[in-house]
Amino acid sequence: MKLNETDIEGLISSVRDSLSKARLEDFEKEEYINSIEDILEQYKDHLSEESELRYRIHKRGIRMEVILYIHGEKWDPLEQGADAADLSIKEKIRSLSFDNSSAMSYHYIRGYNILALRSPSFKKHRSILKQPMIWAMILGIVAGIVCRFLPPAVSAFIVDDIASPVLSVVLRLMTGIMGPVIFLSLIVAINTLEGINELNQMGFKLLWRFVKVAIFCAIISIIVGILFFGGLAKGVADFEPRMIVDLLLSIIPTSLISPFVENNIPQLVVLGIGLGAVLLLLGQKASGLATHLEQMKIWLNELMNLVLKIIIIVPFLSIFKIIAKKQEAQFLEGWKYIVGTYICLIVCLAVKLIKTSIKSKAKISVLLHKLKPIFL
Repeated sequence: MKLNETDIEGLISSVRDSLSKARLEDFEKEEYINSIEDILEQYKDHLSEESELRYRIHKRGIRMEVILYIHGEKWDPLEQGADAADLSIKEKIRSLSFDNSSAMSYHYIRGYNILALRSPSFKKHRSILKQPMIWAMILGIVAGIVCRFLPPAVSAFIVDDIASPVLSVVLRLMTGIMGPVIFLSLIVAINTLEGINELNQMGFKLLWRFVKVAIFCAIISIIVGILFFGGLAKGVADFEPRMIVDLLLSIIPTSLISPFVENNIPQLVVLGIGLGAVLLLLGQKASGLATHLEQMKIWLNELMNLVLKIIIIVPFLSIFKIIAKKQEAQFLEGWKYIVGTYICLIVCLAVKLIKTSIKSKAKISVLLHKLKPIFL
């Protein structure tokens, strides 16, 4: 194959056929295909139509991967030395990497530019009985009951010296990776904006949205508290307007390091927005740093995906500890708090669903159908 229009169209047709039965939204398929096509066009313009082109398409886990082999001089689209004419391909690559579930890698081996382009993750529709989380909780209950019949010393060893440390490690891995992922995602997203004016408009909108959501959730919490507990909680009764100011001040980092040390997500958001704005102002002067941050984000996303594969350990060990230590009575005593929390979440989601339905002029049933894979 050559890097000409006919062979590129044949490659794109093969990719389209491979994606035809994939569980992806139509716009996701088109964005992925268009990005590959535009990258190939840029390579054709930079090298020549006579350059050799080979490709492989295969399924990798829950996504598809297209590997391109383009013969010619080394031309790394992620290289910081790219000139103004190469910016469009960098934008296409950024669009591939912007989604947490998609990524790109580049290598130059024996005269070939090798690009691996991975699609977004395929959606999996499962029934409730096929959900790993459900079975993890069931197995946790069974294992906890079995642990009760073991000798006390053995039971204590299993719970305190095995289950508790493993649970702590998994939870710390999740919280430790989540903060940097959010931080880098904000920087990368802001760096794709057209200018600082657009960021200013978004900043005010985000701040106003934060205040609205906080006030709305507080109102729902007060109503649920009155219904379930017969009155306002002590903290609500002692509320003062100054507390809102203190809440806003608490999201301002005291140093560049403290948000990472304390894993303070709100402060990491503010810090990410600030550093993203600095990179946006610097423009091409900071293009190299921006590229490296994009790659770091991709690597952290891959690490997070690995951690999420063992997330079922959390409900299994949590319920196992409760049952094994015979603490289910204490857990059930807090049913009001559990039910109250779920009611608050359901009400907030219902209001957001109605608002989205009105704004997008879409039926609520259609929106619920699209949200179904998230909850099942």
